[in-house]
Amino acid sequence: MKIKKALLFVPPALTFKNNLDVNPVPPLGLGYIAAVLQQKGIEVKIFDCLMQGWDRRERIHDNLIKIGSSSEDIRKEISSFGPDLVGINCLFTRQRESAHSIVRIAKELNPSIITVMGGAHPTVLPELVLSDKNVDFVVLGEGEQIITELIEALENGRDLAVIDGIGFRKDGKVCLNKRHNFIENIDEIAFPARELFSMDKYFDLGISHGRRRKRRFSPIVTSRGCPAGCVFCTAHHVWGRKYRVRSVENVISEMRQLKEKFNIEELIFEDDNVTLDIRRAEQLFDSMIREKFNFAWDTPNGVAAFALNEKLIDKMK
Repeated sequence: MKIKKALLFVPPALTFKNNLDVNPVPPLGLGYIAAVLQQKGIEVKIFDCLMQGWDRRERIHDNLIKIGSSSEDIRKEISSFGPDLVGINCLFTRQRESAHSIVRIAKELNPSIITVMGGAHPTVLPELVLSDKNVDFVVLGEGEQIITELIEALENGRDLAVIDGIGFRKDGKVCLNKRHNFIENIDEIAFPARELFSMDKYFDLGISHGRRRKRRFSPIVTSRGCPAGCVFCTAHHVWGRKYRVRSVENVISEMRQLKEKFNIEELIFEDDNVTLDIRRAEQLFDSMIREKFNFAWDTPNGVAAFALNEKLIDKMK
């Protein structure tokens, strides 16, 4: 089979009616996946149900609501685009029913559509996700290399058992290839395909991850992995415990793109700890100062107090 078109989804989200705890931001994860698919000549579209259906609120019960595109809107999107592959980024277990609804709709419209689910939820609970027969594959952890190898295997009839970090069914049984390797040189990964995000729509929602000081904002990730052992966090399942960084030059190049192509005024560092390597953090902020970007910026995931010193704090001001 030949995969020519891929449709990637952020599912609708459950939240509290009187205390919204969802954060509609441009989906960097899908942007990275889209970029590597485009490199393979695949036509890609990203449909963020949370952003597209932000004004649609469905009461689930009492104080719980679902925000996002309706099932009919999702059905129309899949039908009109006609994808060979549908991918869903399911970050939270609370999103799982919405995510599974998307793959169900895809299979109802065309059983030959390949369905792939990634994100923290399927990474931590792959057997549960694959118990849904509408899900063909799950990606365990970061997906850029895996999705490339999966498509090559599907198109060339290669053995799925050799792909690191993937889950699938064979003869009715769930097969999981445990994750052993992460991308070492993350400079090699293409910048997210932000041109697929409809960025202006996010600017006008009035809500995002953290509080904004500027209208035109964008998330950015400069490192992956976290060696900390916080019991409440799933980050190490997705990104591993080894701290892997992009070079300062590579990060600055992306920042230039954000400034020149998208006129971004504020950055959201989505790293789990952007300052973990203090010397590298100093180099990064020194470079931002030299470039005169004048970005406002935020670290909504926080930074560790042990990864700060007075010299670094002065540069971060």
